[in-house]
Amino acid sequence: MLKQIKLNLPYYIGLIYTIIPFLTSYHENYFILVAVATILFIIAYLCVVHIHHHVCELICWIYILVYIVTYSICLDLSMSMFLFFQTNLLTFRFPDESYTSLKWISIYGELFFIHLYAFIHSSTFDWFVVLICHIFAIGLAIVLKIFMASEKRRKEKMESIRLLFLENERNRIGRDLHDTLGHVFAMLSVKSELSLVLLSQKDDVKLKKELEDIMYISRSSMKNVRDIIQQSYQSNLYDELSILKNILEDSSIGVVIEGEHVIERIPKDYRDMLSMVLRELGTNVLKHAQATKCSIRFLIDQQDMIIEMEDNGIGFSSLTGEELHTVKDRMVILKGSATIISLKNPTLVQLRFLMEEDKE
Repeated sequence: MLKQIKLNLPYYIGLIYTIIPFLTSYHENYFILVAVATILFIIAYLCVVHIHHHVCELICWIYILVYIVTYSICLDLSMSMFLFFQTNLLTFRFPDESYTSLKWISIYGELFFIHLYAFIHSSTFDWFVVLICHIFAIGLAIVLKIFMASEKRRKEKMESIRLLFLENERNRIGRDLHDTLGHVFAMLSVKSELSLVLLSQKDDVKLKKELEDIMYISRSSMKNVRDIIQQSYQSNLYDELSILKNILEDSSIGVVIEGEHVIERIPKDYRDMLSMVLRELGTNVLKHAQATKCSIRFLIDQQDMIIEMEDNGIGFSSLTGEELHTVKDRMVILKGSATIISLKNPTLVQLRFLMEEDKE
């Protein structure tokens, strides 16, 4: 329930302004008419928000349109500011509506009649103020639609990259299983047929050897399958860098990786954690940095391994201590640290940890 309210919050905030018609007409003899019309306006607005039915949407939209035009022309020109309710709907409820759709065309017609009336019957100042407010409302709606469309395209692109990665991973696992199990089943088939022959010949010594071979092959194949499955849960640092580079470059971010040759000196039991750390940093660059260039450097300082990620994005305005907390927590496991060396121009994050002898 709370999640639904949060999602619909942009629609609800503006409803506070519907109290204005009640206040401005309270002492007028047409108060009841205004009150009923405004209550119906609120109901129509909420119906458009919540009821996904074409006919209902059309009827409610027409009522909202008529209410704003009638109230603005007959009673109070400033009530044309209720145009914000319509632009709110077009921005968040109907983001895919084109500027030549019926809803947008109806707004063009609404504004034409309101401004024609204001130009003829109102002062130049009042008409100019209303014009500026309407331009702002339409401009804000257009900017938000462009931003939301861009964000939607970015998410679709990220999803396609994710699906491509999963497809490649499935294909890799499938090839590994095919190569492993295909060979195993072929050997088991041959050994089984030979065992049947030996059984018919009552050659117990050779039969026992063939059965032992079958048992050994079965156990070995089980171990190989477990290894393949285990590898599917583990990240390869080289593969992670390659995937990260491809994702960033697909998002128009140039990537340079330096010092890859020193990765061999990183203990193997550290590499999975570092893969997750680099993935987290790369995601931050992709989502928040607005960068066009990114570089990843692997360095050695005596017994310390240093990994630096640098980008030319907007960076951090200030440090609160909460930045990169997930990265810092993971580096603690490696008995290392994650430090923001430069906030911006460029943004530079440094990972440092002590290299130990590979335990494997």
